[in-house]
Order: sequence, then structure tokens, then C-alpha cells
Amino acid sequence: MPGKDECNKIRYDFAEEWKEKGNALFKVLEYESAASHYAMAYQMSTYIPVSDEHKQRTVKLQLACLTNWAVTLSRLDQHDEVVEVCTDALALDPVNEKAWFRRGVANSKIGLLHEAEADLNQVLKINPKNFEAKSSLEQCAKLRQQDNVACGRGRKNSLCGGSG
Repeated sequence: MPGKDECNKIRYDFAEEWKEKGNALFKVLEYESAASHYAMAYQMSTYIPVSDEHKQRTVKLQLACLTNWAVTLSRLDQHDEVVEVCTDALALDPVNEKAWFRRGVANSKIGLLHEAEADLNQVLKINPKNFEAKSSLEQCAKLRQQDNVACGRGRKNSLCGGSG
């Protein structure tokens, strides 16, 4: 019967293999299958104790699974799920630029512009030269301006406090 360390190695290798399969599927635009592989890889990685000597390696694998899963969900227009997955990534690494960026973009896609702006500003705190974050932040400002104009015309939508 394998010992604790060997079981953790098996779990790690399994999770790494499924992440790599997800990467291969993503490259050939098989987003649903890729998302399933990243989800499975992440789930398996959560069974590896992060308190052992391989903590950094395990957390790095988990972050890769989560951020890859998030970008895949984004391609599938599952933006609510992107927010959840990125929030999980940020719980592991509060300065993960990819997670902040992907969550910010997802928040903007679902109309949560204040949250999107906060996330994108966090990206710029981490990396002031992130052009994509600057561009997305400008897009949020334009959307808020358009919504303010629409609200001023008496239109009722979720951003104006009305009902869609």
C-alpha cells in the first residue's frame, strides 16, 4: 500500500496530467472539454495537503488550473462562473494578476461595472504597465457613461435601479 507521500505524488501527477490535457484541448478550441479537464485537475489538486514540503508547487498547480479554467469559461461566455473561479484563485494568491484581470473582465460582461473597475484597478496596482487592464478600464468608463445617459432618458435597466 502506498504511503502518504506517494499518494500525494500520484494526486499531483494526475492533476498535472489533466491540466496538460486541458491545455491541449484549449489549443484546438475544445473549450467545454478543456474546462472539464481544468476543473478535474483543480479538484484533484485540492486533495494534496498544501502544508507539506511541496506547498509552493501545489499552489502553483492550483493557480494554473484555476486561471486556465477561468479563461476557458470566458470563451464559453460563462462569466458568472469566471468570477467564482477567479475568486478562488485570489484566495490562494491575492496578487495574481491574471485572476484579477479575468474577474474584472467577467464582471464587466455581466454588468457589474463598479466591481469590474475595482478588479481592473487592482491589476494596475500589481502591474501599472498592463495595457489590457487599462483598455478594459476605459471600456468600463464608456459603458458607465452610456448607462448614465440611458438612465437620464428615463430608461429602466438593471444598472439604473430598474428591472432589466
